[in-house]
Amino acid sequence: MRPSWCLVLSLALALCALGQTATPPPPPPPAEPAADAEPARTTTRVLVYNLDPNTRISTGTDRSVVARGKLLLVLPDDELIAYADNIDYSGTQTGIATLTGNLRMLSGEIVGHGDKSAIPQPEHTLVGAIAWVFTKEKRAVVEGDLDGKLERTVVLVRSPQEEMPEDADRFDRAKYEPLTLRCDRLTFWYRRGDRKAVAAPKAPKTTIHFAQETQRGTAGRATYFEIPEERADTGDILDLEGGVLISNDDGDSIEAGAARIFVDTETSQWFMLKSLVLNVEEEDEEETAPAEPPAETPPEPTPEPEPTEPLPEPPTGQDEPAAPPAPPSEPSLQT
Repeated sequence: MRPSWCLVLSLALALCALGQTATPPPPPPPAEPAADAEPARTTTRVLVYNLDPNTRISTGTDRSVVARGKLLLVLPDDELIAYADNIDYSGTQTGIATLTGNLRMLSGEIVGHGDKSAIPQPEHTLVGAIAWVFTKEKRAVVEGDLDGKLERTVVLVRSPQEEMPEDADRFDRAKYEPLTLRCDRLTFWYRRGDRKAVAAPKAPKTTIHFAQETQRGTAGRATYFEIPEERADTGDILDLEGGVLISNDDGDSIEAGAARIFVDTETSQWFMLKSLVLNVEEEDEEETAPAEPPAETPPEPTPEPEPTEPLPEPPTGQDEPAAPPAPPSEPSLQT
């Protein structure tokens, strides 16, 4: 199962750092402020810069922005920047930014300031046709096309920052190799320290695709749940559903209706399993001469059997073992 596991682990890591369709639990109630204390306010910095002299930027009284040209959007509090040709920011009341035109989003450590802000070594690179950034919710929705008739996709590339160990085997190498995800729509919550994501198609009977150099997979939907220790001891979970199929260049493959990946413990559950193909390498053993046969010795005489007590009667029906438990209604394979 490790060939299947290493690819879905890479997919989990890709979705984790970006951003759960499930509604997160409500936060704990804030402590009551002192009588003289003012209510705390949370602000989000949204910075828009022009990267070309011909860029046109206009602003409104509600801090709305309409910009056209070569543009840079920076969210420094969340280590996220975006490049686009068109940025429309609705203002501080709703805080929605719409980005189109040569859209490219990067996540990672930001260096520089102002229009020199950049991410030299991005952990993730996201390309799409249109993005809506809900700055108050710290949520972004990226789609691959502006016209439903066009077959364009969102492309997410995860670039691991850690160097591959020299002794990494072919399974462990997958954690350190780039992974590419293609889907129609990607939604992610980008709040630093609490990032979640879901990749899904827009049209029915279509799939998402994820691949590395020597392995690839498809599914109808991928949802990443970031679960802190105070909520549960399961660790982070990646759910794949809808025609899950994973294969590699060695001929290994697994096909199932759904799968749940426990990222922290590197274990998985596969439901409605359809097929499983594993190619196991055999070790070559050195041929050795057979051992010399033992010297022949005359057999010892067999002693006469002593008289024994008669055998007891077999147990009656009430001592029969209980029936085995019923199998689960939905077959699953755990690894």
